Amino acid sequence: MARGREREVEVALVVSAPEPGSLADEVAALADIAGYALEARPDQEIRDLYFDFDDGRLGDRGLAFRVRNIDGRNLLTVKGPGRRMALGAKDRLEVEGEWSLRVLGHALHLIAGFGIDIPADIAPAGPPEPRPALERLGFIIVQDRHTRRRPRRVTRIGGTGDVLAELAVDAVEYQFPWRNARLFEIEVETTRLAGSLVLAEIASALLTRWPGALRRWPHSKLATGFALAALAAPGSLSGLTDRDGVLRPEAWERLEERLGPF
Repeated sequence: MARGREREVEVALVVSAPEPGSLADEVAALADIAGYALEARPDQEIRDLYFDFDDGRLGDRGLAFRVRNIDGRNLLTVKGPGRRMALGAKDRLEVEGEWSLRVLGHALHLIAGFGIDIPADIAPAGPPEPRPALERLGFIIVQDRHTRRRPRRVTRIGGTGDVLAELAVDAVEYQFPWRNARLFEIEVETTRLAGSLVLAEIASALLTRWPGALRRWPHSKLATGFALAALAAPGSLSGLTDRDGVLRPEAWERLEERLGPF
């Protein structure tokens, strides 16, 4: 199933400024930070659908099961439980492959390895499109998310030119029945375990450059979306978003209350 990727190591910062979109633009305009060059790559429009069973058995085991549509391609992803690392980085299993029934079979086998009951026969999963195939197997959508991503390759200035990590400036919109919610996040990610120092140096430089306007955020986009959904259902997002649905700075305190300590 994998496309050569078994672990992801990342540091995430959220934009908690009064005008988060403007600050995100400033970060995206950087050519370098902390001795690293940032090479702009084409923008990406991403839609993520996360699936679980109605009893939440995947989430209970810390697993995430995702279909990502990007550039017309559907990618199936399984993410395992994560662990905190030094210097604010996170490390977790991530296995991803282009959608097919064969890849689906590998994904379900991986999930089963965590002691989770899954359908033994995927033959009824046709037609070949991901959403109806997964729904036929009993999965339901637990999160629908759209992201406009501005990715940057990270290389060391004066180094060999090897790509050490990717920095992404994300505008994220969560789709809720009541009202959508939007936020801005900066992710620095690598698949190299030895690269956690690179991530920490970049994150620290960003936090120093924009003190108070950026904050470390160890929670996944998935967990953040669940917390937002809990706030949105009773209408508690009122006053925490602007008229365009963008989170205000005070919203992050409410989210931390729901998600718990770092």
